[in-house]
Amino acid sequence: MHTLIYNVEPVVAIIPATMSAAAHTGLTIDGTGYDRAAFIMMTGSGAGASTMIFAISKSASSAGTYTEVTGASFVSFSSTATVTSRCAIMDIPVDPTKPWMKTIDTVGTATLDGACLCLLYRGSDSRPITPNNTTQAHGGVIEAKNVLV
Repeated sequence: MHTLIYNVEPVVAIIPATMSAAAHTGLTIDGTGYDRAAFIMMTGSGAGASTMIFAISKSASSAGTYTEVTGASFVSFSSTATVTSRCAIMDIPVDPTKPWMKTIDTVGTATLDGACLCLLYRGSDSRPITPNNTTQAHGGVIEAKNVLV
């Protein structure tokens, strides 16, 4: 029997933390051998109204120069006194020539809690699966009952 965990490799992209108003680079992710990467980005409470922008960058090696993946950024996170917990998923192709990835989050105005998990997977167990020039983004608010809306 195949389960989700059998088909994906979960990797921490951003360690859960309270982040100050600045740019923060996440952990290095090796996407070698995978054709897709789904980034699950989460924000929690913040100090006042704040925003967070997520972006994905890629490189040919772990210590190489990272460049932002075209179309792989998220600008829609914000926190206020009444809206705090948000979750979004960005699903991008892994570039086989630049399989190393990092997330970059930029927090504006005030501190904001955030974290990111990356799920590496092979779409149909044979490469290449999907075109290397497509990016999909989905998002929503996580309500108190942890239901994605």
